[in-house]
Parts: sequence; structure tokens; C-alpha cells
Amino acid sequence: MERRYAIDQDHPISVRDRGVFSPRVQSPITPSPSLQRARLAASLSLFGLAALLLVSPFISASRVAPPQPVQIDPFADAIPLPADAEEKLSSADLSAQIEGASELIGAIESRWPDDHRRSFLVAVAPGALGSAVEHCIPPSVTVGQAVLESGWGRSGLAKRHKNLFGLKAGASSNGVELSTTEVVSGKARKTRERFRTYDDYRASVAHHDRLLADDPRYAAARAHWENWPLFLATVAPTYASDPKYVARISQLVKTYRLDEWDALVTRVARRRASCTEL
Repeated sequence: MERRYAIDQDHPISVRDRGVFSPRVQSPITPSPSLQRARLAASLSLFGLAALLLVSPFISASRVAPPQPVQIDPFADAIPLPADAEEKLSSADLSAQIEGASELIGAIESRWPDDHRRSFLVAVAPGALGSAVEHCIPPSVTVGQAVLESGWGRSGLAKRHKNLFGLKAGASSNGVELSTTEVVSGKARKTRERFRTYDDYRASVAHHDRLLADDPRYAAARAHWENWPLFLATVAPTYASDPKYVARISQLVKTYRLDEWDALVTRVARRRASCTEL
């Protein structure tokens, strides 16, 4: 039976029509679908905000960069170079130059790895210092090139023919024909070429430095003979076909501190008219 309640006598309303509470059983009003969705969205938003506040400290902590390992430079405490070695290197007497260069190398050789690398640097560096003074060439570049191009003196060309730099032989010079790899237009290809032969490393270094000092193709580089990075960057496009040549030499110079004597060589070489005119 349907019960009717009246707001006034003339306008009775039905419980079923209005959805209000029955006098015996109270039933809540059913919200509309749109209201239900709005309430659910609000609940989810509050839950998400609470979750974010809980985990945010951990998220922030995870974004902190991990501590970097300390880089220890074995050359940080520089060894003073022998004072009299500079005078010997500037001497006109070849034997005195060799003695001075050897003393300079001896002051730092203990910091190089005690293996074939140290043996090679000790064998090549003295000649490079003397030649650098003679030809106004940064010794760091010369020694770095010798290391890279001879594989620390272990290439067949270096071991059997004392050619450290892979210099080609002219028609009138002593030479040997060998297979080699050239980079042409960014691609490596095998070829056979004639290479110079030398009596010792010192002769190979001297010929290399004389080429850089006298060849017109390297005239622009000679203006930077006191700045090895600029000198190398200017020489490389003409000297080498390897697009990574500058990076390879630079890494060797920095790793083994091959520029340790560049400033000293510059001081000595400045006493020569040929260098001051550059």
C-alpha cells in the first residue's frame, strides 16, 4: 500500500515519487552517475597526493649524483729538472746536448710504467729534445707521434729499420717496400709503399723534425711551435690521414706528460736565431 504524506492538504506527494524517507525504513538518496564519478576522482586524487608525499624523499635522494672517484695525478708533485741540464742542452757540442737531454729524461723516467713503454721513451726522448731545440719543434708532439706510429717501437718498421714515423722513401733514399694501411676518404685500404730506413732512432727523429721545420706544407704550424696543441692541430690535416690523429696524440701527451720539457726546450731554442724568427 502506498502511503501519502502531504505538505499541505491540496498537494499530497508520494514517497515513491519523491524518494524521501519512508516512515519505517530510511533509504539514502542514490547519487547520479556523474556525481559518483566526481567523488571517485576526488578520492583517487587525494590518495595519489598522499602516496607522492610518502615517496618523494626517496625520489629526491635517488636523483642525487653518486660521488665520483678521486682522480689521482701521478705527476701532480712535479719533479724539479736539473738546472745544469738546460745549459748542456743549449751547448753547441753534440755530446753535451746528449748528456743534458739524458739528465732531463732521467729526472722523470721513474714515473713512467716500468715496462716496454719506459724503455721506449728513454730510448727516444733524449734525441727528441735535442732535435726540438735544433728545429724549433715541440718535443711532446714528436715523442707522441713516435709512440703512436711505431706502436711503442714494436712495429716491424721500427724494430728492423728504425723508422719510427712511417716516413716514405724517395727515389734516391734508402728504402724498403712494405704493406701498409692507408685511410682514404674515411675508408681503410691495404697498399704497398717504400719506407725510409735509418741507422738508429736519433736519425729517424732528426729527419722527422727536419721535415716539419722545412717543408712548406707545415709553414702555418711552425708559427705555433711554442704551443703543442695548436702545432699538432695545424700539422695533422696534412701529415696524417687518420681523422682521429689529433685526439690519439693528445691523449698520449697528457697521459705520459710528454710536454714536461716543452717550456725548457722553448727557452733553449729561443737563444737560436732560427727560432726567434718564427
